[in-house]
Order: sequence, then structure tokens, then C-alpha cells
Amino acid sequence: MEHQLDNSTLSNTMYSLMSPAVLLGSLFFSFLAAANSSIPQVTLQGYGSFAGTNISKTLLGDNLPQPVNAWLGIDYAEQPVGDRRFRPLQSQPQSLKGVQNATKYRSVCLQDRMYPNPDEQDEACLNFNVFRTPGVPLSKKLPTLVWIHGGGFASFSGRDFDGASFVASSADPVVVVTFNYRLNAFGFLPSKLFEREGLLNLGLQDQRFFLQFLQKHLSSFGGDPRQITLGGLSAGAHSTAFHYFHNYGSDKNKPLFARGILQSGSATARSFPGPDYPRYKKDFAGLMKYINCSTDVDDKEQMGCLRSASAEKIREYSAKAYEDAKDQLNWPWQPSIGGPLIEKAGSKSEEEGTFHHLPIITTYTSDEGKYYTPGDLETNDDFVQFWQRISPGLNITDLALINELYPDPVAYPDSPWAGSPNSTQYNRISAAWSDM
Repeated sequence: MEHQLDNSTLSNTMYSLMSPAVLLGSLFFSFLAAANSSIPQVTLQGYGSFAGTNISKTLLGDNLPQPVNAWLGIDYAEQPVGDRRFRPLQSQPQSLKGVQNATKYRSVCLQDRMYPNPDEQDEACLNFNVFRTPGVPLSKKLPTLVWIHGGGFASFSGRDFDGASFVASSADPVVVVTFNYRLNAFGFLPSKLFEREGLLNLGLQDQRFFLQFLQKHLSSFGGDPRQITLGGLSAGAHSTAFHYFHNYGSDKNKPLFARGILQSGSATARSFPGPDYPRYKKDFAGLMKYINCSTDVDDKEQMGCLRSASAEKIREYSAKAYEDAKDQLNWPWQPSIGGPLIEKAGSKSEEEGTFHHLPIITTYTSDEGKYYTPGDLETNDDFVQFWQRISPGLNITDLALINELYPDPVAYPDSPWAGSPNSTQYNRISAAWSDM
């Protein structure tokens, strides 16, 4: 007897046979829908909307303990290119239509390519990244760490600090923000020309502009603009301190952060000479010659030449000059006293009390000087000649004081710097370098 299957029976039978596959497929698409729905989107008033991403790995490729919400590579200003090169930032980018992807890191600022940095470089580099604990509504405003990257004011970028790893490892919900600012000659070209034009410390001005930008927009990312901890390492710590010690002028009683962290740096940790400093004069003259700009014309023509010069040529000379001076105490392309944010020395601001009275943590790096000092100097004469070479401005009295503060381990076996693993003077020089 032939059995007949009606449509209902056939459908039920086929569903029963296929239900595992159907179930798996259903789960898969449900997972995709859930994943997509968890990707955060933010709207910055007067600017645009940005779709973020979820990060599950550290910058080194290791798995994070939990995924992290992130918005990457968002511009925070009209880019300083063309006629805007060597000018202070004026405004946030123009308004954008539609939803922009903020799912990938963008270009870092032009710098020396000798460092192991595979990131794409561009003069249009002023962008930022935000990392946030997942699963916390954007309406809940979280404490925020804004990190200023180091690199001697000449290299590296905001993405060198692993914000996602910091957030994923935090015991409490938190936001981390990293960003780029102009580097080397593009951001720090101390010279009499730039002093006359009011263009000193452009990189520091970028930082302040970004902090002002965050005061307006951080809450859109679920961060609390009243609870910003500003921190940095090395040049980032110097930078943080410049903002901390600037409770005067237009910034008086208007801090853009609530507390600070200084790791191996401060406004008083190094000297930041004015534009008359011989090193800076040499660097400026060398750059102008390299890019074929005359210094025998008026200021307007010099600035016009600088703004129309090849960005790659400026990058090349910046890298060359920095490499040639890397073993000096004062490097090229540094912040300059007398310019914005350093109208007076940090020590003077401390003495006068014109700093923001906010909580601060400061740290130092043990034996930091060992990175910079040679390991083949054996005598006290070698020690003295080393200091004369890297800091020609030291006089006889200065050198005698250094000798007194750092006793020669050859003449004084009980010196704290005896027992160096390579040369007799290595520990001694390293200690003095670290302190200076």
C-alpha cells in the first residue's frame, strides 16, 4: 500500500531532519545580530556620527581578558596642511553627513622612519582613539584617562599606548583616550621667526586644543569631562606638567583635567631654552637651507616658503638633525620657554604658586641614563670630556660641581657608582645623566 504524505506532514518531516542545521544557522545569525548591535555608535554635536568597533586583542596580538568598545582614528581638528601648516589649530573638522566608520587606526604624524613603526605617516595626522569598558550604557559617565605619548617630541604616536589593554584589565569601568599631536619641526620649531610670528610650541597647543575638544565631546563617548586624569610618559610627562603648571593667563582657574600622572618627566625635569639657544639657531638655519628657503627675506616670505615646502623634506631633515644630536643634553625640535604654555619656567610657576592645585602622581625610571651613555669610558678625564662634549655650555665651576656630586669610583672605591659591569665610569655617567 502506497503511503501518501500531505504537505503538512512533509514539512514537519523535513523540519525535523533539518532542525540541527536550522538551529545552528539561526544561532549564527543571532550571534551576528547581537555582535553588530553591540558595536557602539556615538554622535558628536556639530560634528558627526561615528560607528565604533570591539577590540579583543592587545597591540601585540594577545587576547584581552574581555573585548573593549573602541572608536578609532577620528580627526579632532582641521588638519594643519597647506596654508594651515605652522599655524595654531582653529576649529574642529567640518560637519559630516551620515555615519562614519571609526573602526581602524589612522595615520601617525610625520617622523623618523628608523623606528620600528609600521604605521602609515601623514602630515594630516591629528586624530584620536577612545576605548571604553563594554556593557556600560553611554549615559553613565565614566572616569577617563587621557594619555599623552612620549618620544622626545619627535616621534611615536597615540596608539603606542595600549588603551584597550588598560581598559580590559581595569577592575572598574573606565575610558581611555589617546591622540596624536604635531612632532619634530612640524610641531616644535623654536626660532626667532616663530617667536615673532607667535608660533612657538605648536605641538603643545595641539594638546590643549584637544583637551578643549574633549571637554565638549567626551560625554558623547560615555566619559566624564569633570573626571579626566591627564598623564604621559617621558615627553608625555613633560607635556602633562606644562599644562599642570599653567594656571595663569587664559588658563587661569580653568583646568582641563582633574588630576595628573607624570612618568619619567616634568616641566622642571629638563631645560627648555628659548629660541636664542645656539642649538635651535643651528637647527633652524639647517632646515631652511635643506628645503631651499632663504632667511634673507622678510618674515612673510620665509613663512610662505616653509608652508609650501615639501613635507617629506621637512620630515627628512627633522629626522637627520635629531639623530645627529641624540647623545646631547638638549635635542632639536623641543618646546621653548617664552612660547605658549611655557611663558615662564615651571620652577618659576611652582615658586609663585601659579600651577593648578590638583592631585598628581609623579614617578621616575631607574637607570634611565644608561640608554644614552657610552660604556667604554675609564678615567675621570673621560668623564669630564664627555660632559664638555654633550653640554658645551658647562664652565669649570659646573664641571667641578659634577665631579663633587658624583665621585670618581677609581679614586674613591666606596663611591656609589663603583662596580660598573663594563667600564669604570659607566654607572657614574649614567647616574649623572639621569639626574640632569
